[in-house]
Amino acid sequence: MNRWLLTITAVGLIGASPLAAARPPRPPAATANDTADKSAGIFAARLGQLDGQLATLLMRRAQTSAAQLPLLDMSIDLRVLGRWMFAASAGKNEPLNVAALLRCRQALLAAAMLEQSPPLPLNRAKSQALVQLHQLSYELPPLTDAAQLDQAGQKLGKIIWTLAGNDEAAKMTLMRPAPLRAVPVPDGGEGKKAAPAGPPPIERLSISPVLRNQLLSLRQQAQSLAAERGQEPEAQLLQQALDESVAFAAGLAENDTVSTAIRQDLETRLGEGLALYADARTREAGQTRLRGLDEYRRLFSRAGKLPVSDELRKRLAGVFSYAQEHPDQSAMLLQMLEDFAQLGQRFQALEKNATVLPNVRHGIDELRKAFENQAGQFVSDAQQLNTAGMLSAGPRDLQAAVAELRWMLRALEQLENSPAGLEALNDLKPKPFGAIERRLALAASALAGKPAQRAESQKYLDDIMQLSQAARRLAARPAASLPADVAKAYGADQAGALDNRLRLWMGELASQLAAGAALDGNKLARVSGGLGLVDALWAAMPLQSQRQGLIDLQRWVDWAMSQRQWELLLEPYQQSLAAAAVALVNDKNDAADRLLWAQSRYGPLLALLGRDLAYANAAAALPGNLTGVACQLATPLADQPFASERIVSYYLDLWSAGESAVNYAASDAALLAAARRAAAEMNLPFNEKAATAGAAPANRSTTAQPSAREP
Repeated sequence: MNRWLLTITAVGLIGASPLAAARPPRPPAATANDTADKSAGIFAARLGQLDGQLATLLMRRAQTSAAQLPLLDMSIDLRVLGRWMFAASAGKNEPLNVAALLRCRQALLAAAMLEQSPPLPLNRAKSQALVQLHQLSYELPPLTDAAQLDQAGQKLGKIIWTLAGNDEAAKMTLMRPAPLRAVPVPDGGEGKKAAPAGPPPIERLSISPVLRNQLLSLRQQAQSLAAERGQEPEAQLLQQALDESVAFAAGLAENDTVSTAIRQDLETRLGEGLALYADARTREAGQTRLRGLDEYRRLFSRAGKLPVSDELRKRLAGVFSYAQEHPDQSAMLLQMLEDFAQLGQRFQALEKNATVLPNVRHGIDELRKAFENQAGQFVSDAQQLNTAGMLSAGPRDLQAAVAELRWMLRALEQLENSPAGLEALNDLKPKPFGAIERRLALAASALAGKPAQRAESQKYLDDIMQLSQAARRLAARPAASLPADVAKAYGADQAGALDNRLRLWMGELASQLAAGAALDGNKLARVSGGLGLVDALWAAMPLQSQRQGLIDLQRWVDWAMSQRQWELLLEPYQQSLAAAAVALVNDKNDAADRLLWAQSRYGPLLALLGRDLAYANAAAALPGNLTGVACQLATPLADQPFASERIVSYYLDLWSAGESAVNYAASDAALLAAARRAAAEMNLPFNEKAATAGAAPANRSTTAQPSAREP
């Protein structure tokens, strides 16, 4: 094909690259999701660019030979279709906007590939395809939804498929990997879990004769209607009510914590509700009565799943009876019992650590006895809950007892794990050496005392655990163990100095523990922020090692970001981490702000990218070149998996265009919209305030200078 076409290829519209030159000062970041309004100028400029290309091509028709005219018309037709699609990408109908921009990119990429390839040998099949393309360029109805774009994409995809030299009858590939699913946990059998057993037959239920007769009558009525033509919907309604009522009656019959009076009352209410429901004239009244039993249904279901022995279940009957008589409190009471049961399981599973210091072991043994006494008192009080005695415990007393058990168990778990914590703290060489062990033994003895006496001891134990966990976290993954290229690019080559600074701070905090002083909260916060920075550096490692994966993902129809665009997008993140590392090593106050800004904006996007890199091998196996673009066009987008990938790609395309146009209001709004969507997809919190706020002053002098795009 004539090379003059290369001067007007669609590459500029397929995905603009951000400018590398210095930029004007950055305005305040957008605080609202107003991407459409802020990007209006971007869309207008890109549409004008496409119109300019079309005008140039149309003006050349008069000077083009008859042999070259079909190829020129091909370029015109593809751009006409691309323009039609692109015009629908602006606005506030997100599903349509996203699909339109992706389809436009595919159409223009096909044009670019055809124009940059050797001239097409126009056989009969390709000539017919060009005729179909020309006809399609006149079929441009107003676009209202993504399904219309799928239809047009399938037609255009088949045309491009033929122009790429493929057999018209061959099957096109779906350009989307299958969603990864969690591997089922083996159940020790054939891999299939047995279906839960249903309730026994009505005839075998231990219920009153009146309720049994009502259930049998409803069953007969449902079976009779099912046999009549046109009565299937009515039969289904009655059968559903029957199934739910039989299950409820079975649960009621098997629950030995229900008093005789309550059982008789519930059976009466269930029978009356079924009688009213069976008659179409009184069905609404019957449905109201049956719904009135829902709270009891949930109560019995949760009570049956409670992980306690049958003996203990009977001893807790007072709580069940109270919950049945006070349905408004049943959810709270059942949650309290579930918490009590789980605490008991954890207590039984807590093993004695043979390496615990003898003086600390004495405190642990005393606290274990206190836990057992408190648990026994809870059960005793629970038995009396439904009595009328003035001195009997109430629901609030039982809740307070569970809270006390929760605190005791937490302290026990911390003390049993104290040897590992002490080892980590001693590695920090606190002064005076050995003082932390002595103070821990005193705290352990005081923990079994009265609540007023143990608060200070619990605080000391919490401080030990918090600082030791920080020390072990750094020891497990120090920044110095990062690959050299990651440490240099993202950590400003400060990995070793970063570890040393954190160890220095933690050593000072450990000496405060040894002296019995309160921990410096500001320094502890700096340690926490520094560890977050080390974690962020480790999380950046795949970005350096999986560059090929970014290239392979481009074959995936839902993924529309090039490797270079990702690298440019992440430049501010990379520079912010490097600046934070330098600030932390030099004990500057703005390190945490830089890190928070970077993680708020880019963390959700990196999380999504990390997940999607798992699809890189599957994407690499998809067809490439013009054949791949044809298959992308034919792959449906409407109501398909990976909507978040398509939406993020859309907003990052707008970010790229905004950067190129030095329109920071538009690029900021687009980037934040992409981050919000990625955060929602990955179930991550999105810190709107941190993402839109300024971090350290832009003119702050550091070794790793912030990006011109960083606040």
